[in-house]
Amino acid sequence: MAFVNNKNVDLKTGLSKLSLLNDGDTNKVNSLNNEKMEDDDNFEGACGGEIPKEEKVCGSHLEYNKVQKKLQMDEDDEDVDLWTNTMSARYQCEEGEYSVQSCLNQFTACELMTGNNKVSCELCTKRHGGADKKTVYTNATKQLLIYNPPAVLILHLKRFQVYRFRSAKVSKFVKFPTVLDLAPFCSKRSQNLPTFEAGQTKVLYSLYGVVEHSGSIHGGHYVAYVKVRPKLEENSYRWQFLPKNQKNEKPSQPKGAQGDPEVPSGKWYYISDSHVSEANESRVLSAQAYLLFYERIL
Repeated sequence: MAFVNNKNVDLKTGLSKLSLLNDGDTNKVNSLNNEKMEDDDNFEGACGGEIPKEEKVCGSHLEYNKVQKKLQMDEDDEDVDLWTNTMSARYQCEEGEYSVQSCLNQFTACELMTGNNKVSCELCTKRHGGADKKTVYTNATKQLLIYNPPAVLILHLKRFQVYRFRSAKVSKFVKFPTVLDLAPFCSKRSQNLPTFEAGQTKVLYSLYGVVEHSGSIHGGHYVAYVKVRPKLEENSYRWQFLPKNQKNEKPSQPKGAQGDPEVPSGKWYYISDSHVSEANESRVLSAQAYLLFYERIL
């Protein structure tokens, strides 16, 4: 899910918001918005358009328009918050961290679109496009978030990099968890979906498969680690995570010691061509993952 907001034309304010959003501090973002509103004596419109001269003549008319525009902006901000706020606080990366969570954090980071990356604005074009309605481009923020978490999540790690005119394999170890919480990367609006309980702030996935590549970018060998789990019971709540089975209500799920669903039990197996052998979990977690397979458990 991509969301583009092109209301902010103040580059300095936009950069401040960008830093705070990616740090997960929405309270400071709201405070910044309020300060900006109080300091702006001329009160610009949603896309920075100046108030027409005829509005400046009549004080009462001007005040009325200020109130109307502020109410409209407040409504717009509420809608923006639903799309840009995440279900839980953003994941906080440690310095030098290389993990699936840090990759997802970068993938869902808020981006400031300026210069050649400005977006066309329909409202700005109407106001300032002139007689020929020349398209007007404005600064914007862009963010990618997950809206409808799938029943099965497959993550493909980019394992190549281009250096000038040649490509090379990226062999850096990327840490991945056995249970992944996707909530810090999901839109808050996701909570309205039928697969979520009221007030749910976690979206948990259990690891069940890893594909590893050995060799170079020009050739090598693929092996897999697969967790063999018990067959899913017909009355399991997890069937509802499939789109065709989604309902308004779902049965209660078994809880673990911390109130989270129990991770499916099973054994890990190492598979290389026709060779299959049992593997322990520590060996799986030390693999140089290329593909990761997760199943949703909450």
